[in-house]
Amino acid sequence: MAATSSRPPKKKGDAATSTGSTAQNLSEKTRVRLVGLEAFVELNDQLGTLLSFDGSRGRWQVRLDSGQVKNVRVNNLVNIAPIASEDGKPAKGLKAQTLAPEDGKPARGLKRAFGEAPSLKPQATPLRLRSKSKAKVPEAAPKALVQRPTIPRPNRPAEGPADEGGRSAAKKPKVARDAATPAALAGKKQEEQEEDEDAPLFSDVEELEGEEEVSETSDEDVDEEDDEEFDWEPVGALEMPKVWPREGPKPGQEGFTQQASRCLAQARLGTQRSPFAGLGMRLHQESASFLLHPDSPVERLLVDHATGTGKTLIMLRMLDNYFDDPRPKVAIFPKHAVCDNFYQELLKWPTRWRHFFCFLKPAEASLASGAKDWRRKKFDVWDINNDKSRAEAKTRGVRLEKIIRELTDSIQEALEMRHAIRGGKVTSKFARGFLEEHPDAPMPKAPL
Repeated sequence: MAATSSRPPKKKGDAATSTGSTAQNLSEKTRVRLVGLEAFVELNDQLGTLLSFDGSRGRWQVRLDSGQVKNVRVNNLVNIAPIASEDGKPAKGLKAQTLAPEDGKPARGLKRAFGEAPSLKPQATPLRLRSKSKAKVPEAAPKALVQRPTIPRPNRPAEGPADEGGRSAAKKPKVARDAATPAALAGKKQEEQEEDEDAPLFSDVEELEGEEEVSETSDEDVDEEDDEEFDWEPVGALEMPKVWPREGPKPGQEGFTQQASRCLAQARLGTQRSPFAGLGMRLHQESASFLLHPDSPVERLLVDHATGTGKTLIMLRMLDNYFDDPRPKVAIFPKHAVCDNFYQELLKWPTRWRHFFCFLKPAEASLASGAKDWRRKKFDVWDINNDKSRAEAKTRGVRLEKIIRELTDSIQEALEMRHAIRGGKVTSKFARGFLEEHPDAPMPKAPL
């Protein structure tokens, strides 16, 4: 049975602030909450700190508590800084800051100050009360449990903790999974009360592995608009020379090797007239990329050569050749380290896959390119170990490897296009919205 969900109720105080804030009551280092985002609903209710304001675009740069940096419109930000009245008490509608009695010990049943604990969903997990013997302020939720942003699922409201079905079953705590018998269910309430006394904050939330985060969009979840055929013209495809004959021997048939040799020579590979000129490719890389192309009769190709001679670049160019093919592209790697290297090379070399990622996530693209506007280096070879990445790591007080890890995960999530595909193809609703916002951007017809 498909999981069902309902939109969570509005929190108190949202009515007064849901219309957004103005630039006058916001300033640098102000704590804010994101509201009213429609394209990226999973970012709603996330907390962050204002960095700087871009007056030309009317957006604030916000560093979220999860570590990401986003550009957000003013009317999607709510100032959550507590406003104290004249008597020193928090104003009406705001939760009190954590206070300690005169003896210096934490008071019973303390809660964290409003806006400190990041929520995983638009509705926050209730904070737990502390026991008498171990009354201390709970620690902040670990960053690993903060949901990473993905492409929004078409026409799906935010999922709440009350969801039933496949996805919510995978996220239930181990205690709930083990309590399958009637006897276990009978003692479940008492067992949870005992565990609540000393359990850390959000301890009952488990994050799905990347392989399990698949789209569960059913026919009922998709707009009627997505039932309509929607097509778009390719953007940025390389112009290949028309050297392959319409009729001729196929791979494996007699005479094909001689025909392929003639076509490779006529394509002027390795010269300034090559379709790959200016892309920094060697002759053997151009030859392999030319053979595996929609215009070529070759449908399967085994490339065997030594380590360090550019096999990843060949893969990237072949995948770019089939960027407009409606079939999903599947890249298989023997180890996670090899897969990470593939995405880092994808950030390095100019392809339409990289361009699509940059239009989708311009903040991350700026960090990877080392330029304020990534378009200035659109066709350049990027070094993700650039000065801007190092400065970001220094500002956040983290290692450079963490910044690279975030960039790698970001481009992988963007190109997998979870929650934006149906039957292995991009939904027309997502495609229309993306192309209306970025008419000059390349748009893949299937995920990578």
